[in-house]
Amino acid sequence: MASNQLIIDEDYWRDMASFFEKQGKNYESMIQEYVQTLKAIRDSAIIDGAVSAALSEFITYAEKLENQIGSLSTRAKSAVNQFLADIDAKDQYQF
Repeated sequence: MASNQLIIDEDYWRDMASFFEKQGKNYESMIQEYVQTLKAIRDSAIIDGAVSAALSEFITYAEKLENQIGSLSTRAKSAVNQFLADIDAKDQYQF
């Protein structure tokens, strides 16, 4: 039968908010490790020349990714928490 009720699984959304936060931290760590690896390659394997200059330029752009994913994951978690708060405020008369 059709119903006009909307059921929100709050536990699922809270789990997803935690997942976003955890994955953001994991990706941040991976990006930092990636940048460090690129720097090690530049400093010990490709020390001079056009390829070294190009790698340095690439590293500059890769470094711009640092702290971006963590920020996005924090914003995603905040959005989920705000969504749940808004739902709770709207359905205060239901429960």
